[in-house]
Amino acid sequence: MFNLTRLQRFALMGLFAGMATGISLFALRGVLLGPRIEIYGPQPETVVATAAPLRVFGKATQATTLSVNGAPVALDVQGFFEYVYDPAPGINYLTLEAHDRLGRTVRRTLTLVAHPKEAYTTSHEQDFQNESPQETSQASTTEDIPQQLPTDSR
Repeated sequence: MFNLTRLQRFALMGLFAGMATGISLFALRGVLLGPRIEIYGPQPETVVATAAPLRVFGKATQATTLSVNGAPVALDVQGFFEYVYDPAPGINYLTLEAHDRLGRTVRRTLTLVAHPKEAYTTSHEQDFQNESPQETSQASTTEDIPQQLPTDSR
């Protein structure tokens, strides 16, 4: 049916073998790479207020378990997770650790800076109070407003 030379048959077999290898590697990429952790929020070194709990969320791929600072965190079917954390004043380190079924581990550390809400709010209120009177006094003067509108002399 097909009249192929020996070199052509060898080239076709090599092409099929290469395709099979590529497809196999693509299918096994998760097993070969191990677990991964993606943190969607908050961003590293975010400054937060300590008064409110902080929501840490992201995705762990090829992971069977996930923990934050040693506490287990539930993963949904697609690997998404959410962890609520009450930051202490100062620098906070969150260590996320994921394990896969082959025993491999990956760690990601998230650094957050927490300030007391009162200090954060007070400093911004003082900035606002310092700026407001200047803007108000400039806007409320009537010296720049003409008392009479010019008339058209045509």
